[in-house]
Amino acid sequence: MEAKKLGLEKDLHEPCLFTWRKEGKVALLVLYVDDIILASNCKSRLNEIKDTLCKAFEMKNLGEPSRYLDNCIARFSFLFITEPLRH
Repeated sequence: MEAKKLGLEKDLHEPCLFTWRKEGKVALLVLYVDDIILASNCKSRLNEIKDTLCKAFEMKNLGEPSRYLDNCIARFSFLFITEPLRH
């Protein structure tokens, strides 16, 4: 899988979460069916992961998400907070 080639480790408790950590830098990839959220505090690592995945799979960048899997997402610097949508 491309995640392994990129040095992303699968979380032991959350099968949809892949992480990369090095010297205070972090990248998170959340994969659910055909949806991905990618976040990092290292722009070059973020771009490297994004570019590699785009070459391996047919993908398009939809920009910064405001919702994911029926949850609202708020961004504060590097912190993301999710909350279920109220219908």
